[in-house]
Amino acid sequence: MKDTSIEAFHGIRGDGTLNLLQLKVLVALLDSEVSRQMQPPTARELIKFHRAPDGAWKRLSELERNGYIVQAGTRKCSCSGRKASTWRINRREQGELDFGKKERTD
Repeated sequence: MKDTSIEAFHGIRGDGTLNLLQLKVLVALLDSEVSRQMQPPTARELIKFHRAPDGAWKRLSELERNGYIVQAGTRKCSCSGRKASTWRINRREQGELDFGKKERTD
């Protein structure tokens, strides 16, 4: 395993706090929700349209595991043309209620 991979692994905190890359992905997701120019984004759309760092898809699973985000569904990605998961901020974890959307309970 490369030293850079080991260093990246150690940069991901197990205590639920965000590292810099996770924070950038979360900010990009927030930007996508504020702009409301499209449906909930896929990982590739976050990178292309909302300035998420390359490799954002790796951070999405970490953010989901820590309760910051949830899958919003699946649809055809406008970047890849393939079916992909879409993401949104987990309102229940953030202490907000979103009455306009049905909350996922899974």
